[in-house]
Amino acid sequence: MKTQIIAALKAEFPLPVLLAVAGLTRSTFFYHQARLDRPDPHAELKAAITEAFEQAKGRYGHRRIHTVLTRQGWQVAKKTVLTLMNTLGLVCIVRRPRRYR
Repeated sequence: MKTQIIAALKAEFPLPVLLAVAGLTRSTFFYHQARLDRPDPHAELKAAITEAFEQAKGRYGHRRIHTVLTRQGWQVAKKTVLTLMNTLGLVCIVRRPRRYR
């Protein structure tokens, strides 16, 4: 991420030069730098999604993972599960039917 790189190089180079090279405004840089210290609000949900996906041996998509999570007591939207699965890189295995010859 650009913010982490700029924060690392801030001691060696002037901040306005780094921001100009990266194409960031000063306020955007400080906004993202403040957000880096916050904990991930979806950390527990990501762990639950990964666990359910591994238990299904990679065969469940976002709809069935959502069903599993709601049965476990989570109250989460399907699109949230879909977004988090995409960020985690969890893609289900799809078996396509082969054409008869």
